[in-house]
Amino acid sequence: MTITKEKQKYPLLIDTVAKKIFKNKNIGKEYTSRIISYILKEDYNIIYNNIKLISEEISFSSKLINSKTDIMLEDNSILVDVEINYFNGPTRSIQMDSYVYQLFLNQITSYKKYSNIKKVIQIIIEDNDYFHKNDFVYNIAFMDKKHHLEENDNIERFRINLDYLSKLSYNNIRNDGLAYLLYPFVCGYDKLDIIYDDLYKDDEFMRKVIDEAKRITKDNTMKLYFPLTDEEVKKMDEEYFIKQGIEKGTLNTKYDIVMNMYNDNMPIKTIAKYLNLSTSEVEKIINNEEKK
Repeated sequence: MTITKEKQKYPLLIDTVAKKIFKNKNIGKEYTSRIISYILKEDYNIIYNNIKLISEEISFSSKLINSKTDIMLEDNSILVDVEINYFNGPTRSIQMDSYVYQLFLNQITSYKKYSNIKKVIQIIIEDNDYFHKNDFVYNIAFMDKKHHLEENDNIERFRINLDYLSKLSYNNIRNDGLAYLLYPFVCGYDKLDIIYDDLYKDDEFMRKVIDEAKRITKDNTMKLYFPLTDEEVKKMDEEYFIKQGIEKGTLNTKYDIVMNMYNDNMPIKTIAKYLNLSTSEVEKIINNEEKK
């Protein structure tokens, strides 16, 4: 018996992976600062030297559910909320709207201090084209529809459509700074090695980003496909499951794990590497299942 699940379009974009990259103690600040610099068209050094991670908590009210943003940063003039969005729905949209307004309102302690309020900027990095206009970056502000005049410059939102990058050539990626920084997020596990040796071969920093992404995704994949403890996995009789298969209905075995990975379009070589099997052993399991 195998388990199938909805395939994740861009595995690096799930928050358990992306947030760790942005918050990494070695590369996170520089990586995030570079991205913010390109999006806001502001000097990188100014952003890097002033911006810092702060608590993701946006409300002190116990009644407000989902009151943590994905990544929250600030400097002396702006608050930046970075949201990793890999699923759509009205609840998620309302949630992200509430973050912006809550961050704005939390700063208003009195009318006299209103002039010192920090600008709230929300950056949504998502796996889809929200407006269906085949564009990479959407810059959203409160505008008058007729005259296209900005009403409130204290709140601004950017929606980054990563799906746009999947259609670009390497040359196009190289010529767009923001695309260049974010391109690893649209790559599957197996493609990270390719872009490491091709697109980023002369970029020491981006190679560090990819190294970290590979480490995190490997850890994340192992946790995803191995619900058992390490000791329980070691006790599995590999020979039995490879040659005999398992009784239908039995879960959490190496046989199921192979098929889960295969159903998620993971390369056979990758499956073999994670499970310490030969490629022929993995193929045998897959072939036996497909013959049923």
